[in-house]
Amino acid sequence: AMGFLQRGGAKVRVSSTAEEMRLWLGLVETTGRMFPLALLFILGSGLYMTDQVWSFDTPWIAVAIVSVVLMGVIGGAVVGRGFSAMGRAAAGGPSSSDLARAVAVPLPWMAATALNGMGIGVVWLMTIKPGWTQSILVVTILTVLGGLIGAVMVRRTAST
Repeated sequence: AMGFLQRGGAKVRVSSTAEEMRLWLGLVETTGRMFPLALLFILGSGLYMTDQVWSFDTPWIAVAIVSVVLMGVIGGAVVGRGFSAMGRAAAGGPSSSDLARAVAVPLPWMAATALNGMGIGVVWLMTIKPGWTQSILVVTILTVLGGLIGAVMVRRTAST
């Protein structure tokens, strides 16, 4: 889902016509159904494994669980709303100005790449199994780095 969102999103941002934007938004919209199911599966399996093998007060597990919950909240509240606005603008008819304005809003794109960074941080936690400080720092740094990469991507495509 993250790959579809990033690849489709890049194509949406560089599209030269409203029809082209609508085409790529169709791909991006499919991720809206993938993310909630994926997050539930990841969270459910993580909670089960923690209950069976680990402990909920293990630092990397606590940070990973909070991160996955935050991914769901931020994904729905920021990314989901942003793409809903793009979808409404795309359905609004042949005018490309409303759609171009909705696509140009940087926050959903930045949040999506920040969540990619957070996801990579969670995978890193599951691999390395660090203590509290390192767990929090790694997820925070990768989330911020992801958001900054998103800002650069949006700025780069806005200037082309």
